[in-house]
Amino acid sequence: MRGLQQDGWYQARKTKKHRIIKHQGKPGSVPVPGNPGDDMPPGTYANIRRLAGLK
Repeated sequence: MRGLQQDGWYQARKTKKHRIIKHQGKPGSVPVPGNPGDDMPPGTYANIRRLAGLK
């Protein structure tokens, strides 16, 4: 998640199970499951990076 924040992504809103992040200069949003500090499977993290355009 730190890599996304360093790229300019911020938490736009939060639901019970997901955080929705957005970027000022990029269209759309990316759902991030879990709460801060929760472990995330490597495949989930890779998919989030792909959706954010970082990979």
